[in-house]
Amino acid sequence: MRVRKAGVRSRRWEIDRGKTKTKRTREVERILKDLDVRRIISSILKAVPFGFQPLEILWQRAGSLIVPSDIVARPRTWFLFDADNRLRFRSKLNDPVGELLPERKFLVAQHEPSYENPYGDPVLSSCFWPATFKKAGFKFLITFAEKYGMTWLIGKVPHGSPQEIVEAMIENLEAMVQDAIAVIQENYSVEVLSVQDDGIAESYLALIKKCQADISIATLGYDFDGGSKLQRIVKNNIIDSDARTVEEVMNKLIGWICELNWCDHAARPSFSLIKQQDDIGLLQARVDLILTKLGMKFTKKYFMRTYGFETDDIECVRSSSSIISQ
Repeated sequence: MRVRKAGVRSRRWEIDRGKTKTKRTREVERILKDLDVRRIISSILKAVPFGFQPLEILWQRAGSLIVPSDIVARPRTWFLFDADNRLRFRSKLNDPVGELLPERKFLVAQHEPSYENPYGDPVLSSCFWPATFKKAGFKFLITFAEKYGMTWLIGKVPHGSPQEIVEAMIENLEAMVQDAIAVIQENYSVEVLSVQDDGIAESYLALIKKCQADISIATLGYDFDGGSKLQRIVKNNIIDSDARTVEEVMNKLIGWICELNWCDHAARPSFSLIKQQDDIGLLQARVDLILTKLGMKFTKKYFMRTYGFETDDIECVRSSSSIISQ
């Protein structure tokens, strides 16, 4: 889960990326910069392991505008959904049906919700049994290691020895386990017994490894031991999905900000999370444009290799001189 969250949190956020920033866009951007957006993103991502996450908006007046002063994640156990999939607060006076919440007061982050299940699909629910069996596997493996991973000391006392003699022998054996030193009477004997059964230990280790793999598949989409290109693509697709969840919640917030302050339904600014690779690709394109204007020529293979174009995607329609003149 840390890998998934880090994959989203590492992205840079921007408002109306690639568009000419309007006055409204700059205003919304300023409002969001006054918030701890990284912490808010972490709170939104709690919906991924647990299914859904309510977030309370604390509104305040700033000059002529109504803006959020903070957005705080509230415990999921405080809330429930009604028959119309509306979020309600579990108050003492209205339990178990709850109280309907004020408009534009709570954002709800949901992971793969449906009409039948507005509580979402928690990722950790798929990890319950693997985690349970993994814990049991460790327990039995440790018990096995304690019983058979160490040598046994067997003390022999003469037949008919009194109980105090037997107890003294036990104390001596315990001291030998810790310090490998003991003093016993001449007619006593100590036997060392070593038991090895690697097959049983391997079965516990195989169970633990299988559970670890199942947990990794549930959270990242593949066995964590793997590293193929396809597995990386699957992981990136899952992180992209988590990022879209964050974008949906943040764009809902922006919509409410616009409704409260400008009371129209004109095109609203859009919140987006940008991959680091996208930033690198944009920087590379700017460098290539500068080099082209300076007179350098790039081959078709270069564009295919650098930007991932297919052969049919590229068609030369202008000469380098016309590009330079522009």
